[in-house]
Amino acid sequence: MNRISLQQAFSQGLRGILNVQSQLFKTQDQVSSGNRVLSPADDPVAAARILQLEQSGAEIVQYKKNIAGAQTSLDLEDTQLDSVGNLLIRVRELTVQAGDGGLSQSDRQGITAELKTRLDELVSLANTRSTSGEYIFGGYQGQQAPFVKSGNSYVYRGDDGQRLVQVSSSTSVPINDSGKSIFVAVDSVRLNGVANPANSGGATISSGQVIDQATFGSSFSGTYQINFTSANTYDIVDSGGATVLSGATYTSGQPIQFNGAGFRITGTPATGDNFQISSPSTQGIIDTVA
Repeated sequence: MNRISLQQAFSQGLRGILNVQSQLFKTQDQVSSGNRVLSPADDPVAAARILQLEQSGAEIVQYKKNIAGAQTSLDLEDTQLDSVGNLLIRVRELTVQAGDGGLSQSDRQGITAELKTRLDELVSLANTRSTSGEYIFGGYQGQQAPFVKSGNSYVYRGDDGQRLVQVSSSTSVPINDSGKSIFVAVDSVRLNGVANPANSGGATISSGQVIDQATFGSSFSGTYQINFTSANTYDIVDSGGATVLSGATYTSGQPIQFNGAGFRITGTPATGDNFQISSPSTQGIIDTVA
């Protein structure tokens, strides 16, 4: 017959009291914190899931900060580009005004003085800094002024970089545009139309225009040749020899449109005459104003 000593009974009773007290403290902690799992030992599976949720929550907080920062950057760029647009409208008004033959010398000097001021403003806008001190139109080269004067022209010292910010696990958005695309290599809206000097007919070609920017950007490339197969029909062939239009009907002065571009040929062409229409050249806004 096993006998339980008084010491063993006391120890078991004490352990029971301590266990109950520990459970009571744990329950009180759960109630006060509002959390069922206080340590990984309470529920390893739930603890791992909680850790994942905490990490996801931290990522969402960071994404919100990124979105706010991106919005600030884009708002600043939008404001500065609005100012550039208004400035160029004024420059155009001044150049049109300067063509008035009735202006005096002092009038012209006044226009010149204002144009110089507008040029300085334009360069200042192109060298705008963000609140963090970076030049917003320098591409990746945000630590140096993108536009500096060299002789009578301005040199772009930035690059083509476009900085991205991650706003979700799978999405990044651009927060700037390079000064090269905005101020330096600006596509003209006019395309170059040229007649073959060997043409024997009496038709002439106008300069072309971009009439659908999206289609033009994705489809128009290089130089195209308009070949008259008769006085009333023509084909359009690209620089690689591929036919874009075949057997199109020609009517003098009527718009000819393809790949987002449009132009006119006027007059009577001869069979075998051909014309060329090519992509617009680029120009720099700052140097043009200068």
